Amino acid sequence: MLAARFARAPRLGAPALVVLAVLATAALLVALPPLYGAAAVVGAVGAVLVFRYPSLGLCLLLLSIPVQDIGAVGQLTLTNALFALTLASWLVWRAAGRRGRMPRSAVGPLYVAFVAGLALSLVVAQDLGPGVQALFQWVKALLVYFIALDLLRTRRHVLWALASLALGGAAEALLGLYQYVTASGPPSFDIGEDFSRAYGTFGKPNSYAGYLEMLFPLGLALTYWLWREWRERRRATPRYPADGIRAWRGSPLPTLAAGGATLLMGGAIVASLSRGAWLGTLGGIVAMILLAGRRSRGAFALALVPLTLFVLVGAQTFLPSTVSSRFASIFGGADTADVRTAYVTAENFAILERKAHWIAGLNMFQSDYLLGVGLGNFNVRFEEFSVSPSFLISQGHAHNYYIQAAAEAGLVGLSTYLVLLGAIFLTGFHALRAIGDRDPIARGLVVAAIGMVTAVSIHNFFEVLYVLSMGIQVSVIWALLTIAPARLARASEPARAAGVLETGDSSRILEHAA
Repeated sequence: MLAARFARAPRLGAPALVVLAVLATAALLVALPPLYGAAAVVGAVGAVLVFRYPSLGLCLLLLSIPVQDIGAVGQLTLTNALFALTLASWLVWRAAGRRGRMPRSAVGPLYVAFVAGLALSLVVAQDLGPGVQALFQWVKALLVYFIALDLLRTRRHVLWALASLALGGAAEALLGLYQYVTASGPPSFDIGEDFSRAYGTFGKPNSYAGYLEMLFPLGLALTYWLWREWRERRRATPRYPADGIRAWRGSPLPTLAAGGATLLMGGAIVASLSRGAWLGTLGGIVAMILLAGRRSRGAFALALVPLTLFVLVGAQTFLPSTVSSRFASIFGGADTADVRTAYVTAENFAILERKAHWIAGLNMFQSDYLLGVGLGNFNVRFEEFSVSPSFLISQGHAHNYYIQAAAEAGLVGLSTYLVLLGAIFLTGFHALRAIGDRDPIARGLVVAAIGMVTAVSIHNFFEVLYVLSMGIQVSVIWALLTIAPARLARASEPARAAGVLETGDSSRILEHAA
């Protein structure tokens, strides 16, 4: 009742909330040191704004992922605090009844089934502590999926969410490129004497590259979106108005900013020297080209031969030796000696380490095909299932999410994840059919989202990317595939007149468009 009254009378509820926040902040300023007091002021203002505009909380949540560990106290991180605030705000608005019905989604129930399968594996876990922490991360990502389905109501909301992702990616890319150029990374990240692998605020180059890899396709879509909008504004505005004053036709700065951020993210992915991210990004781009249209597929077919020749022949000549050697090593190492008896060197360490983790994960899966060793228990049981005396300490995960899911949650976890992944791809393809050619901008965003899912699916063969709260932004992008036909694509004039876009039901849009 209280939530409903606040939502139905925002002119009274919002000021009352502001007064309470001011009083609470004043009390904190008196009791806390200046630095903590300033943080309290920012937090109070942010809380008021998020409760008034829940979609703002989702944008801030996306922005917080790279800096989640700054000022963290145990599990109380910036991302977790913003998640709790956004969740509470969303629940208040939901309880107030001001929102329409939740969009129907085939992904949602399967997502719930996957998380339930992970929770079920806890019954065989040797240590519940890390299992509960891992489950919390997935429950958080699952809730964000439904929050995004509900809050991303318009093209403007989607644009702000994409802008938040691009801003976070650009900032991380700048930091990573600075680390690369100044060789400011730890000695283990050194590239010769002059450079260092980029790792940003994530601490590890592969996780860092995975974060940017999720955003790079969306950066391309955002740049295309802004360019189309800018071009339409230019065409709609008269070149020489009747009063003789040249009309303002819009600024290209947003388009240039988005394009620059995308270039920075691409450069930082290269600077990370993450081979898994290179393969994933390349696979995502290929998927985007194949789905973009006939012209794109034709251009790709024509360019395929020279690109292949460049990779096979010209890479050694035109690319820096550090980059070309990393490319060459992607396809090397398949014939590495048995990890149980191999002599470990600097050259084969990375490959042998991955193989040792893969074998340990498969052994865990074989110990219990149904439920594995329990969610979050890969590290706990690693030494027990390791076959190499040189690798007895786990590096945190199996270096392969499919093996990780099988090791920790058995067939239940792996099968539900694969079904969920298949449903996400099918949802994306359905969105492309539903949008058709009505709106190239909405179609471009869906193509980019499918490119992201493809990139992550490929990279997950070599890493586990659902770490460091990155499942949050993955869930938001999954939600975009569901809502795109109803909330992004422009309907025909009869549909506009009927107000169909406000319902969030893509089937009614298609009926009116027909």
